[in-house]
Amino acid sequence: LIFRHTSLIHSYEVSAFRDLRYDAESKSYYVLVSCVGFEESDDIWEPLQILYEDLPKEVLFFLLSFSDAVLAAAARGSLPE
Repeated sequence: LIFRHTSLIHSYEVSAFRDLRYDAESKSYYVLVSCVGFEESDDIWEPLQILYEDLPKEVLFFLLSFSDAVLAAAARGSLPE
């Protein structure tokens, strides 16, 4: 999997979505993203909403295949229809 994502600050090629978390303080979901040409230690947490704007099909596929079905379903429910 390689696809381009453009955030507010930079543009990069995503090689994989690694993890999903919910941040109670910001009431937002975040996806751990691996980027082409970077080490695993450089993986970054990107807001789910921002990734979904750029990569809706890829985000939905990730959520459908994520190991924690309850967390993934809640994250899907936070996305616009």
